[in-house]
Amino acid sequence: MRIRAAMSVFMSLVVIQVTPVVDLTYSGVFGYSALVLKESMIGVVLGLMCSMCFYIINLAGQLMDMEMGLSMANMFDPMVNMQFSVTGSLYNYLLMLMLVVTNMHYYIIRAIVDSFSYFNVGKAVFDTVSLKNIVVDFIANYFIIAVRIVLPVFCCMLLINVVLGVLAKAAPQMNMFVVGMQIKVLAGLAVLVIVIQSFPMVSDYIFGEMKDVITQVIHLFTPK
Repeated sequence: MRIRAAMSVFMSLVVIQVTPVVDLTYSGVFGYSALVLKESMIGVVLGLMCSMCFYIINLAGQLMDMEMGLSMANMFDPMVNMQFSVTGSLYNYLLMLMLVVTNMHYYIIRAIVDSFSYFNVGKAVFDTVSLKNIVVDFIANYFIIAVRIVLPVFCCMLLINVVLGVLAKAAPQMNMFVVGMQIKVLAGLAVLVIVIQSFPMVSDYIFGEMKDVITQVIHLFTPK
């Protein structure tokens, strides 16, 4: 939390140096508070759009672990003070690595700086209906991405469940619950090793969606 707060202060100091100075007009303390709240809401929206990709990746990892039987093996992430699944944490760190490797963090910083050239402090226009539609479509697209990521593991687990069901009817003396748990874990890890090779393409698609929604939000706040 302290590191994130320090990074926010550092980024604010950097952005101040490269943005033009404008004269603000407000009436009293309440006007200034409303102006601060308005700018904070813009930052919250942009930050939510950027962080949503990590939440969706964690969701995909949790769904995978539920199918493989690893849902109880959670890990505590001290960065956000939350528990994540093993696969979700793996995907989360891989996406962070791809964020740095592809220089996507430069794009996010550039988007923050360029937003002041489109709409300066106090000049943003709020269109709640259009903003709601953009956010809903963005979240829906990311849920589709999460389902696509989980789909190979889900199909593999479905086939294993069908085979175990047939074996349970053919050989009722076998304990399919004990055997099935081990098979699911091994098969799930094998599928995960295969599909994780396509993660760079998945991250490129996720970052492309992030760029599109950031562009849409900035143009939405820009005065016509």
